[in-house]
Amino acid sequence: MDEISKAIKGVRDAQYGRIYGSFSNAQQVSSDDDSIRKGNEEEIIKGGKKAVVGEIREWSGKKYKKQPNGKWLEVSEYGMTKKEHEFKEGSHRTMKEKVQHWGKAHEENEEKKHQQAALKLSDKEYSDEEVGLKKSEDDELNPFEKSDIVDAFNYNDNVKLAKKGSEIKTQIDSVVLPEITAELGNYSAKMDELLKECGNAPTRSAEEWETCGMKIDIPYKRYEWNETYIPENVSKVGGMVESFSASDAQDKKRNIPEDKHQAECREEYNRLFNKYCRCKCDEAMCNILKNNVKDATEYQLTPKQLISLGFN
Repeated sequence: MDEISKAIKGVRDAQYGRIYGSFSNAQQVSSDDDSIRKGNEEEIIKGGKKAVVGEIREWSGKKYKKQPNGKWLEVSEYGMTKKEHEFKEGSHRTMKEKVQHWGKAHEENEEKKHQQAALKLSDKEYSDEEVGLKKSEDDELNPFEKSDIVDAFNYNDNVKLAKKGSEIKTQIDSVVLPEITAELGNYSAKMDELLKECGNAPTRSAEEWETCGMKIDIPYKRYEWNETYIPENVSKVGGMVESFSASDAQDKKRNIPEDKHQAECREEYNRLFNKYCRCKCDEAMCNILKNNVKDATEYQLTPKQLISLGFN
């Protein structure tokens, strides 16, 4: 593994290690989440169009999500599969035991929500045809699944292709960074609009795991998780949270949303905040590559690395 690969892998491993370390059932779900992460990063060709794995489509009154293995799974109104809801249910059950006082009510409500959603879903896998998608001409000519090709090359570290440092820099400047800049602008515009509907502004800065362990300037703040919903024991006057003990007195006043609309806007804002941070991480990694690769040196890149840099 070359130095660039080690740097990227080290940052990603550290990020996911910190997240999984906070859950008691981390080992149980890590393999499932790894599959989800791979799916978010790969693309497949469907009917002459590019479709990101994780795409959701509606067919016969139900919604389905594309999986890394090329199949479709039924999803809830929240866009989550049965397994994803079960994972969330377990996470909130774990957090319910860790939080104190009024936070328990939120965790219990979330646990029940995901439990009920999971019960309504099936684990059955569906083909493209079963969710209303017709095979393209390319599919008729090729007897194997395109995802088989992706799996064979994209996740095989033994396959390496050479690219000069000058080619990598050109690709970053002409293709990758412009796309990242456009995405950042899109997220910024949406977040700015949402903030107008969120009430009081967020105050929490991005944490180290949200910037992939790198020192990155994030111009936005985010809401704490307990600022994205209205707890059951909120006073009708002044947005005060009832205190359960004297030790809670200094933390009694919270930035609580005034109504359901504000709560939903804050949740959506936080979701975009996470995507914005991920883009900033990608931008920082591109700059690291640009500043460290040598023009005349040939670097051995995996197919997955080539795809991430936009090489055809």
